[in-house]
Order: sequence, then C-alpha cells, then structure tokens
Amino acid sequence: MEPPIPLTLDQLNTVLTPLFELATDLVMNMMETMQLWQVFELEDEEMEASMHFSAPLDDGTLVDLRWIRSLTLHTLELLYLEARWETLAHLALLFNSHTRERYTHMITPILVHAQRRLLERISYFGGPPVPQPHFIKTQNVTGEKITCKNYVGRQLLNCWTPPAVPAPRRGCNTPTNPNAELLELSVFEVPFCKENSSKAQGHGRVDFNVTVCTAPAIGPPDLATEDYRTLSSIYGCPLPPNQIHTVINSYSNSIQYLQANNHDSLRVQALHDLGNLHYYNGNRRAAHSYWSKGVDCALQSSGVLDSWDGVSWGTSSLQHQPTLKQAGVWGCLQGALLTAKIAQYALTSNISQRTKCCLLSAQLFKCLLRASLPHPQSDLQYSSYTVGEELVPGLDLFSEPDRGHLGTTVSSLAFLCHWLYTSGHHLTALPMLALYLHFVGTVCRDPHLTIKGRILKVKVLTELGQYCQAMKETSQMTQGEEIPLPHGCYSGIEKHATIRKFFTNKSLMDSANIQALEDLVNRRLGTEASVLYGSRLSRRLTLARVQLILALSSTIHSLPEPQDISDGAVRCSVVRRTSSTPGIPNSPPGERDSDSDKSHSGSPTRKTREPKGLHIDPQKDKLTLSKFKALLLREVCRLLSPQQQLCLSSQLHSDPEELELAIDTYLLLSNLYLQQGKTAYSADMAVSAMSLLQNSPITLRGSPSPVHRPLSSSLRRQSRPKSEQGGMREAEHHAPSPQPGDCPQVVEARERMERALWLRCRLAVVRSLVAHIPGTAIYPGMDSSVEATTLLKEGLQEAEVWGDPDTRALFLLQGARLDTHRGLPRENSTSLLQEAVSLLSGHSCLPPGSSVTLAQATLLLSDLRGTGSQALHLLTQKLLQQQLCVLGESVSLGERGRVILPPAPGLSNIYLPHLPLLAKATMRLGHCLAVQAMTSAPSSSLSTPSPSSHPWVCAQEVLQSALLVSQACATRDRQLEADILYCKGMVERCLMSLGDFQPQTVALTLLESINISLSQSHNLQLIRKCYLEMALVYLHQWEQSIPATQDQQNPVPPSPPKNAILKPPGWKRVRTTLNRGLTPGEAYLLLYWVSVRAATKASEAMSTCSQLCGSTGAKGGHLPLISLKLLPDFASNDLLNPCGGIDVMVRTVSSSSPELDPGLSSRKRSQLTWVHLSRYYKHLFNLQHIAMRQVVPQCVEGLVSQSEDSSLALRLVQLQTFFCSHMVGYRESCCAPEPPTEIIMQPQIIQMCPTVRGTMGAQMYPWSFADRKQLCIQWHRPALSHTQEDTDTVMLLFGLNKVPLSAMRATACTVIELQCGQKLVSMAKLCAVHAQLASACVGGNVSSPPADSSAPSSPSPKMERQRRTKIPDKAATSSPHIQMLQEQTRCCCAAIKDLLQPGSEAAVLTEVPFEASLHSLCDLERCFNPTSGAIVEGNTLITWLISLLV
Repeated sequence: MEPPIPLTLDQLNTVLTPLFELATDLVMNMMETMQLWQVFELEDEEMEASMHFSAPLDDGTLVDLRWIRSLTLHTLELLYLEARWETLAHLALLFNSHTRERYTHMITPILVHAQRRLLERISYFGGPPVPQPHFIKTQNVTGEKITCKNYVGRQLLNCWTPPAVPAPRRGCNTPTNPNAELLELSVFEVPFCKENSSKAQGHGRVDFNVTVCTAPAIGPPDLATEDYRTLSSIYGCPLPPNQIHTVINSYSNSIQYLQANNHDSLRVQALHDLGNLHYYNGNRRAAHSYWSKGVDCALQSSGVLDSWDGVSWGTSSLQHQPTLKQAGVWGCLQGALLTAKIAQYALTSNISQRTKCCLLSAQLFKCLLRASLPHPQSDLQYSSYTVGEELVPGLDLFSEPDRGHLGTTVSSLAFLCHWLYTSGHHLTALPMLALYLHFVGTVCRDPHLTIKGRILKVKVLTELGQYCQAMKETSQMTQGEEIPLPHGCYSGIEKHATIRKFFTNKSLMDSANIQALEDLVNRRLGTEASVLYGSRLSRRLTLARVQLILALSSTIHSLPEPQDISDGAVRCSVVRRTSSTPGIPNSPPGERDSDSDKSHSGSPTRKTREPKGLHIDPQKDKLTLSKFKALLLREVCRLLSPQQQLCLSSQLHSDPEELELAIDTYLLLSNLYLQQGKTAYSADMAVSAMSLLQNSPITLRGSPSPVHRPLSSSLRRQSRPKSEQGGMREAEHHAPSPQPGDCPQVVEARERMERALWLRCRLAVVRSLVAHIPGTAIYPGMDSSVEATTLLKEGLQEAEVWGDPDTRALFLLQGARLDTHRGLPRENSTSLLQEAVSLLSGHSCLPPGSSVTLAQATLLLSDLRGTGSQALHLLTQKLLQQQLCVLGESVSLGERGRVILPPAPGLSNIYLPHLPLLAKATMRLGHCLAVQAMTSAPSSSLSTPSPSSHPWVCAQEVLQSALLVSQACATRDRQLEADILYCKGMVERCLMSLGDFQPQTVALTLLESINISLSQSHNLQLIRKCYLEMALVYLHQWEQSIPATQDQQNPVPPSPPKNAILKPPGWKRVRTTLNRGLTPGEAYLLLYWVSVRAATKASEAMSTCSQLCGSTGAKGGHLPLISLKLLPDFASNDLLNPCGGIDVMVRTVSSSSPELDPGLSSRKRSQLTWVHLSRYYKHLFNLQHIAMRQVVPQCVEGLVSQSEDSSLALRLVQLQTFFCSHMVGYRESCCAPEPPTEIIMQPQIIQMCPTVRGTMGAQMYPWSFADRKQLCIQWHRPALSHTQEDTDTVMLLFGLNKVPLSAMRATACTVIELQCGQKLVSMAKLCAVHAQLASACVGGNVSSPPADSSAPSSPSPKMERQRRTKIPDKAATSSPHIQMLQEQTRCCCAAIKDLLQPGSEAAVLTEVPFEASLHSLCDLERCFNPTSGAIVEGNTLITWLISLLV
C-alpha cells in the first residue's frame, strides 16, 4: 500500500483561505445588520484591557467580539500568505471602520503593506495614478471625498475600463465584492494609529518588513537535524542585555504617562511586565517593588501586602467592600498572579511572609470562583467538587493574554498549591486545586499536569482527614478515570471496576471499610495506565497511596500486634548500598522480603510477581485493631520495598525529581518504622533524607553562600566540608543562571527542595529520636536523648531565623515529650509549652494542623498551671469547635462547656484529630467545674439542690458529653474513656451523697472504668482509686440502711452475744435466721469489704510492678525462641540500639557494625534475658508514673490522659500482655484482680439464700476469699467531695473479717462478723508515722542477726502460723537487739495511736501491745504507707489496730 501523498502548506492555505474569507465577510455583515458594532462607540479607551467585566465585550453568551477579532486576524494572515491584497485591504478597512480603529495598531501595518502591493500592481498594469477616476467620479456625484473613515457603506462609481491584460499572477484573484473590484486601483492615506489617542501632528508612512514574521510549518520540526551542542541552540535570549535598560526606561515613562491619565488597567499590565523584566535582569528587589505596586494598582488600594494579615486587610479599604467588585475579575487575577510571583521569587528567605503572601494570592484566586454562583463558597466543599467546562459561563478569562496569561496562571497555581500543602494550609489548597485542575484539564487538556494535580489533591485530603474523597480519588487514578487527553475527551483505558466507598462515619473495623481498604492496598496500575502516566507519575501515585494508608493506620490508638515472621509477616526489604550515594541507609537487620516486587509496579514492560496483598476475614482472623494495624503496615512495607530500591539510582545527583522522590520515600519509611516501634531505623531513614538534601549536587550547584546556613549537628559530623556551605539556597538579590536541561518540572522540583523541606526532615529525625527510649540499652553508645536535645536546639534556631512559627511549635512539643522520656519533672516543660502557646495564639491564619498543635500545648499547659486553667479549657474548646465546624461537623457548645453532638446519624467524619482533643479538654473542664462546685458553695446550701442549676449536675453533664465525644471518635482512646468515667464516677458519688443520683449507677460507672483500664492500659493506680470510690459508695449506702436508733458514729455492726456457745433452747432458730439471705444493708457491707480488698490487691500488684526485677520469679536466662518471635519491636529496638541515625552517614558495606549483618543482629537479639526486659519494663513504669504525677491540686493524679505522651502507656500495655503470656510469676503477682462484675451489676445475687444460690460462682473471684481473720487497710484522698473538708486530711478505709469469708459464698452468719468503716486522719502525721516506721524497719534489718534478716516481707500462711505459735526464748528477748526493736516498736505504736486517736486521754504506752518483731514492723509500715495500704494478719496486731479504729 502506497503512503498517502503529504499535504503541503500551499495546498492547505488555498483550501482554507476562501472559507475564512467568506466566514469573516458574513460575520461582519451580520454584526452590521444587527447593529452590534455600536459597542465600539464607547469612549472607554481601556475597554479591551480593563480589569473589570465589560458586558458588551466580555459577555460571550450573545456574541463573542474577541472571537470575531481573532477570526478576522487569522483571515488577514491567510490572505497575506496568499497575496490577495485587494480582499485583504477590503476586510481590513471594514474591520478598522467597524471597530472604530481600536485595533489599528495591528491592522494598519498589514493594510499599508497591501496598499503598496496594489500600487505596484497598478504601475505594473499601467493604471491611472492616484487618485483614480472612480474616486473622482464618486466625489463629484456625492460631493464627499472617500477616505478610510467613510469607506464602509459607500458605493464607488466606475468610470474606467481596464485594458485587456494577460492572465493574472498567483494571488491576483477576481474579487466578488463590488468595492473590492474598485479597490484594486485604490490607495488611501491611512494613519498609523487612532487620531484621538495619538498626539502626533501628521501621518507618516509605515515601513513594513516581511521578514519579521515567517509562515509556520504545517508539521513539527525535524529534531534530528538540530545541533544541541551549544547553549544558544536550545536557549534564546529574547532581549539583548545591552537593550534592557532602554526598555526599562521606556516602561517607566509609559507607567508615568498611564498614571497621569488614570489608565489603571494598562498600568497594572505595565507594572507586571516591568517587574518581570527586573527579575529577568537579576534584580529581585526591584521586581518585588514593582510587583507590589502592581498589586496595589490592580486592587485599587495602597499597602495591600503590608495590611494583609493572612485573613483580612484590617483597616484597608478592601476590608469594607467586596474585592471582586472593587478590583474586577481580571484585577483579582492580576493580583493573584502578582502575589504568587512575589511569594515564589521574592520572599524566599522567610517562610511566614511567603505563606502570608500565598494566602493573599489564594484569596484573590477564590474571587474568580465567587464570580459565578454555582461554585461552592466553603473551602471544604471543593474536596468533592469539580469545576465544569466553564469557570464563569460566557466569560473567556484568557481572551486577552495581557490581562491574564494561561501559562503564567497555571505555573502560579502549581506553586501555590504545593506551598499551601507544605505550609499546612490544606483547607485553603482545596479550591486552588479545583481551579488548577480546571485549567490544566479542561482548558489545557494536559494529562500529566492533571495527574500531578490530582496526586497532590490526594495528599491534601489525606492530611485533612478526608479519607473518603482521598480513597475515591486514588481509586479513580489507579483505574485511569477522568484523565483528559489532548486529542479527545477523557481517557477510557480499561473497563472500570466498582469503587467501594470508604465511610468516614464508621470505624475501620466496619466490613465496608475493610473492603475499601483491601481495594486501596491491592489494586495496581494497569499496563495502559502505566504507559499514560509514566514511571515517575506512577511512583508518585504509589507514594500518595502509602501516605494515605499510613494516615489511616495512625488513627488506630494502639501499637501493632507482634507477628511471627514464620507466619508470613512481611518486612520491608532494603537493598544494601553498594555505591557511594551519600545518606542511603542499610536495611534493618533481618528484614528481607523475598516476595517483594523486583521492579516498579508502574513499568509496563516487566513482569513482576504479584504480592499476596491484603485479604481479611474479620470472623476467621479474629481481627483486632492492633492486628489490623500490623497488617496495614505490612502492606506498606510491600509497597515501599520497590520504591526504596529505585532510590539507589545514580540520577539522584543530577535529576531534582528523582531526588525529591527519594526524600519522600525515606520520610515515608521513617513514618512506617515509627509506627512499627522501630524508632532507631526510623531515625536512620530521616537522617538519610537530610543527608540527601544537604549533600546533593543539585542543591549545591550554582548557589551562593547562604546567609543562614544549616547549623552543625552530630548527624553531619562526617559529611564533607562543602555541605556546610550548601544546604539551603539563598537568593535574595540574584537569579540563578539558566542551566542545560532546565524544564518546568525540573525547576519546580528544585524550588521545592528548600528550607521548608529541610525543617520537615529535621522534625522527622527529632520525632524519631524522641520516641526512642534507650534508658536500659544493653549495648553501649550515644544516648538518643542527648542527640535529640542537640538537634532540637538547632531546629528551634532554624525555625526562628527562617520565620516558621508552626514548625517551631512542633519542635517545642517534641521538647516537652523529650523531657517526659528523660524522666524530668513535668514542671520543666512549662516554659516550652508557654512559648508554643504564645507562638500560635497570636496568629490569625492558623492552618488546621497548627490548631491541633495549639490545642495540645494548651491542654498540657493547663495541667501545669493552678490558676486560669478553666479559661484555657474554654478557649481550647472554642478553638476546636470552630475548626470542627470549618471541617463540616455540626458540633456546638452548650452551657458551661457541654459539647452537643449532632443527632443521628451523628458525626460525618469521626477520623478528625480534633475530636480526641475536644474530649480531653471537656474532661478537664468538667473536673474544674466539679472542683469549683466543691470549693465555692457551702455544704449547708447543698441540702436541697436543684438538679437543673446545681453545679455538680453541670459538671456531670459536661463529663458525660466528653465521654460521648470520646466514644464517637475513630481513634478510640480507651484509657481516656476510663479517665472520663473515673471523673464522672467521682462527681456522681457526690451527687449521690446529696441524694441526686442512684448508687447503682455510680457503681456501674466506676466498674466500667475498671474494666477498660484492666483490658486497655492496666493502669493499676486508677483501678485502685476506682475500687476505693466504689467502697465509699457502698459505705454510704450501708450507713443509710442502718436503723435510726443505731449510733451512726459506730459503723461496726452488732456482734453476736458472748454466750452464743451456750446454745440456748432457740439456737436452731437463731442458726436458721443467720443462714438466711442477706439484707440490703448486709449486702452493701459485703460489697464495701470486697471493694476495699480489691483495692488492696491492686495496690500489691502496683508495688510488685515497681520492683519487678526479682519479684516475679524472672531468672537471668535468655528468652526462648517462641518468646523472641513475639517480642514487641519497640522493646528489642530500645534495648539493642542506644541511638539511631548517628552513623548512617559513614556506613559502608565493609563496615563491621553489627547492624549490617542480619545474622549478627539475630545473635544480638538472642542475648536478651528476662532481667533485661524486667528492667526495661520498670524503666517505662517509672517514666509513666512521673508523667502522671499531680502538679497542681486542681488536677487528678494517676490519669494517663494527662501525660504528654500516650505511647508510654501503650508500650506498658503490650509488655504487660507479653509478660502475662510468657511469665507465670508476673501473671500471678503483677496483675490487678478480676473485677467482681457479676455481684456489682447484680447485687441481688449475694442477697439470695445460700440454699437457693447453691454453688453458683463458687470458683469466681478467688482473691475475694479470706481463709482467716484479716484486716484490710487502704488510704484514699478523694479528689472530690460534696463537703468542704480539710485538704490536709486523708481517709482511712478498713474492713475486718473475723471469720473466713468469700464474696460469692457469704452468708448472714459470716457477714455479721464484718467490721468496716472509715476515718479521717492528718496527712502530715501519717507521713511522719510512715517515715518513722520505714526508719525502724531499715534499722531492724541492719542490726538484726543473719538468721532473722531473711524474714520474707510476705510470708506464707503456714510460716506465719508457725511464727505466731512459737514461744519466744527468754534469753532471746533479753538481747540488746530485741530490746532496741521493742523500744522502736513502742515508739511507733505511740505515734500510731496519736494518729488514729488524736487527743486521747488514755495512758501512755509502756509496752508493745503485740509481739514485737521485724515482721510486725514491716506489716505496720505497709499498712501506714499513704500511697497504698496492706492486709494484716495476726490476732494481737489486728485487735490493737481495730481498737484504735472503732
């Protein structure tokens, strides 16, 4: 088959020219008939260049005058190329006349050229000279001279017949218009420009050079014949350097003239062009100045940039009227372009100023969207909104390139969207992305720019927590949907699968959301989509997917469940660095993925093995949140493994896009390892990103010496000296010279690698090092906290110098967290938190992320301040509520700070990070209201409270709303819920004491807090407090059930008569009566004893945990293999790595570092012993205790939610689960008792008759069985009370069972033997007594003989009975040691008596009322420990103590 004959340019012009000629003639005739040319009769000389909308000219719904102008100019161009001078002159004269010579500067030169060609033709054919006879005849007949002004509408009279001539030359066509025939011999004197706008005195002839513009070729040039060896062959300078100053002076004079004549629209364009010229000349300061003047002129105001604060203009005139009305559509567009250029090219050294300027540009761009009613007004609505075919119906925004250039607009919007994303203003970026996607998709039809914009939109939506739209956008791009093609409509690549929707109002464990996540993880790009996207866009899409999955994983408030590697768990595979690429870390030891892809998923030419993917069956897999998080992170490893292999490319040294992709990959890997608990490897990846950014030749090439160079750090001690001079590029007054290969994508990528990215990498390093807790590392090395402190100081200095308050506040929060991990008192963080709050609270344009940071800092600061905390809580609530409303949630605040959630179906997005903070702020506010109710109102006025106005009721309602908010969050912080329930239970107990609440409801609230703490955080301190609060509830109920005739001051129930053993005649009836079911009062007494005993067991477990080493039977042996496989990653990471990221700069393959050898690393892991883990657990336990310590009296001690870092509690929970599974001793002695749920929820069970109850629950709650006489003592300082009690007092709760007793087998006969009650004593005296007892125990241990010094602190019951029945030796009692012990015991007993019975007139103790022994002293020391209590055995000691209590 023969190839088709190519179409030449001459043939194409010959075909198209008559069509264009006819169309132009008919259109102008139609315009004349409809009298639409009258619009050009207006005197507005700036009509074409006006910044405001001109209805006749800009309204394209009726007639598009600019399209008619373009059609006419294209027709004249074709006529010029075909040398049809007579028709060209005719149409030019018509168009000039119709448009009142508005376009004479474009029409007249070609008209003059055509007339000269006609003169040559007249001379060639021997025609009459000018003026021709038909002009003279027409003038004689009409009496009016024919000129270019009155040519339209005049009929020329013919009076001359041309002689016969040979065939015409090419281009000498026969015209069809009568006037065109006569015009063949007509020449007018045409002025060069309009007479009413030109100040010239006469008309001159124009020299028209044909060689200025050449005809374009019909096809693309042949690039194979081009020579690209020199810079001039690929880069042409449009203006010679020696003429720049002349052009600048001409522009300046023109601007002065336009300003004098009030031509503001033209002056805006001139100022814009002059600023561009100065920037091209390398003078950025002058460019900034003229661009700023252009903004003022476009917006018709002065000092626009100075008065803009990020949200409004303050007192400027723009504040009092709409910007769109004052500046016009194109004025807003020009202002947006100018401010974007100022931010991009001038304000490069200050991040805050650049961000503020970008916000102004975004505000002006949004005016374009507000010019049409269909577009949304809220920024959030643009997350799912797409601009249609027309931005404004009937308006062509780019009809005049001088008013708005399409390429400049796209470039400015691209920079603006990226910077708004980088600076955290994600909400503001949404309408900008919608506008950008409209321009690059609908207008330009560029598929690659459209894909890049949509990928950025996915990242913005991910950061905003809009996961539904982010997953929908990702799925559409993966399937290749809605991608515009240059030559068609939209791509229809493959058959599209159904996109499963992710519901943001449901949890991750919902079946629909699990399926949506499976699609997100498993779906891959098809072959055709990969070809359309290309390799780099495919990689960017993969990284965006990874970022989305990691964000969803971070919403799970727990650590990933440890998985056995042999069970198919996939770890990240990192190829070892074999080249000299700086900053590439080696793989984490023992983490090779044999199933990972060996090539990029976007490459269509390579066949890759399909990964296993994510397939979850919630019922079969027994799915939990921790396991689900581990599975998600495993799939992230699969996705990032091939991406990390591509980061080893040699193009990192020369390609900015490759470098940017590598840095993003390492930052995502750092986030992945941080969520997995591998903080050392997370620091390695973050340091690698910093190293690439600092040492890359791309960031060092052509950059002058920076004004603010990156500060030194131990992370960069081994880097080359040139890196200290590179780093961040500072170009305040110099523009970089053009470089070979500079294309828009490369230039944009190089511009994005500057200060903000550097601070982002540094923050990632600091965050990883702060999360690392190597306090008990078994290998020596630099402490990560020391390195984190150094990096933190440098980051704070850099953020301050570069003007980034948002990042500086994040560094300050990391500093507070670092103090917590170092075990420093919480008061040390006050200055850091105060600075963070002051930094962010003074800004009016806080991004959503900084609002969360401000709320976190304010909450932590309120816990450290005694006064004004309630006002801080209210401000935090208001801030979070406003942000939630901006994000589309209908959350309101009621009376006294009560949160009102929307009715069913409830919140639309439960994944927002503001919700947990709102719950915390509301919980703290509720407690403050309770404290205020306790301290403000006297107890006498609370006898008959009103439920509607009672302050206690307000506090309870606020706490209930906090609980509802916490339960509605996707991030179910169960420990926060436990803390809220505890505070709510305390308030409800006070209301119960006032008669406004049911006791059973209070008990159930406290029981729920216990159950959550036991399963989620194992907060023994909170569990103990809940049991004691529950005991107070039952004690109150027991006291209320005692008959009025009984003495209310004696809580001891009546004892059986002493002669009961005489068995009177009715003893069977008495026994039958005592074996009856329990009365309500007796049931409350039994439940009180059970609560006190449970609190004592929790106290003993807490004491054992604080002394874990040696107290659980843990030996020094190594961990077995099965335990090593299930050991949490954070534990092995903290124990085996003293610090991460330090030596990553100098690692080589030949290094002998143990981290480089997986086998050696496995041997290191096998060296872990139970003692190592026990010490590590104790270290975390102590840090958590310090973090929960009460700083001011207004706060509640022991709440995990008050800690700065919740990761400590999460680590302790996972370690506790690990120890319970692998250490029998820990499970027996360090765990809180199982809560008595059955008897608390259904107290009627224990009231049943024993014969009816049978064996029900005989094996339940073994800890509640006392096989002998025991006295339980607990100390409790209630945080809240309905009466104003002395703050220097502590409550002693005691319960004595005289006979063996079981909670589930109790009878009236056994319960009646209980003696229970409470007593208030002085806290200062109690501390003094405990100190005296502790000193006596220490002295007794030092001076006791070796045989006696080995007495256990908790002897077995058999040993205790033997010890108590043993008759003391007289010689032994007379020894000096025994005498000294007796004297110490007597002094301690006297102090105890004065404590429990102050002011008693009893005789002074002369002897010890019980057997004096070191064991008795130790028992007393444990009993009078203010932080806990103990269980005491021994008749004589119990008898003496109970005599002091009743």
